[in-house]
Amino acid sequence: MLPPLKELVNNLSCKGCYGIEWSLQDNVLKHKDHYNPEWRLAEVKDSGKEGLYTTHSASYEFMPGRGLVGQAFSRQEVIFVQNLQKMTPEGIAESFNGWDSTEFLRMGFAEEFGIHSAVFIPYPGGVIEIGSTNEVETMPSFLSDAGAAAVYANDVPPYVVEWAMTDGAFRPVGHYCPPGKAFAPMDIYSMKFTATADTVMAKALKSGQAVISSGKDELPGAYKRCPLAPKSQSVIFLPLSGKGVLEVGCTSPGGRVPNACSRTLSDTCKLLQAAIAVEWRLYDGKIKSAGHYNSPDRMSKCKENFSDTRYTLESYSYEFDLNESVVGRVFASGKSQLWPDLLTMPPGAFKRQALAEHFDVRTAVFIATKDEEGKPDGVLEICTDKVCEMLEEEILKSKGTIPPAVLAELRELSRPNLGSIY
Repeated sequence: MLPPLKELVNNLSCKGCYGIEWSLQDNVLKHKDHYNPEWRLAEVKDSGKEGLYTTHSASYEFMPGRGLVGQAFSRQEVIFVQNLQKMTPEGIAESFNGWDSTEFLRMGFAEEFGIHSAVFIPYPGGVIEIGSTNEVETMPSFLSDAGAAAVYANDVPPYVVEWAMTDGAFRPVGHYCPPGKAFAPMDIYSMKFTATADTVMAKALKSGQAVISSGKDELPGAYKRCPLAPKSQSVIFLPLSGKGVLEVGCTSPGGRVPNACSRTLSDTCKLLQAAIAVEWRLYDGKIKSAGHYNSPDRMSKCKENFSDTRYTLESYSYEFDLNESVVGRVFASGKSQLWPDLLTMPPGAFKRQALAEHFDVRTAVFIATKDEEGKPDGVLEICTDKVCEMLEEEILKSKGTIPPAVLAELRELSRPNLGSIY
């Protein structure tokens, strides 16, 4: 499953200004949906132009194999165009063995609305078209919110590839390459892997647990890859809901496994200046780790004292039933808990007590998160290596970007003038 159209447009590295979804109907690719960011709507309105590139495009249809939309669908390969305004019939004929004049009718609209670079991303039922008013020489990065959050969670940006499982195979549907780390993005989009049991993405998706390579050994499973980063890279394959896998990797030799978590978790950790965190979500009836975060100082401490292993990474091997242990109870009840010292919790209340002792993890707050309907949908486990009694009230008064519901849970747990987590 491809990420939502809005996410792809908003996370396009060259500032996406529109997105169109073309779906196959009666063997013809027709307009299904489109999206324009608010800033783009205002910009076009202020210019006095009538309509939008997306609304003008809505009346067009493409046979498979014809035009850029049809070629992307027919080949099931991503197509990148540096400048839609400078395309020629000769150029497209040479590239795609035939061209459709209707594609060049839209070139006039591209000129009128200032559209330059564009990407055409196929999937079994259609094509996603994303474009920008900027012109870039190489294919821009684009990610879902989950992928963008993984980049944001790291001080040193990792590379990211998003894989979607469609028709029994994993195909890339998004990527991010850090500045200065050159590679050929189109090499990624020519790759696909059959979802057999020995494929690393299949292992992650089937188990619902992350697959981690520490960089000391070859990646597990039959995983051949293009040279995104050195072979000694550290990489994590994190399963996502909706039949997808997020690959997040370090781009330097001997590097550490990067953080991979939601924006909510990393924002909460940064607000609280917390060094250690694990994100828990329900996956096939079990509560499993769905992300992790470690501050740069904590990563250095783990490398020096724990052979670069981490409490957060070891937590991926655990899972809980509803009402089992503190994670299961917080998830089921929707009520957050704070434990000043994990090592003094009653037997059975905390299954990872030996892990916490080994990695010197002491105080933890377990924050219940809820979906838009107010139903429990996860737990944020945020920890420190110091024993404390309560959260710092002044920290909680700080203005941050974490969701109000999460901040409300923290405020409920905090008590002023009774000590500090720091």
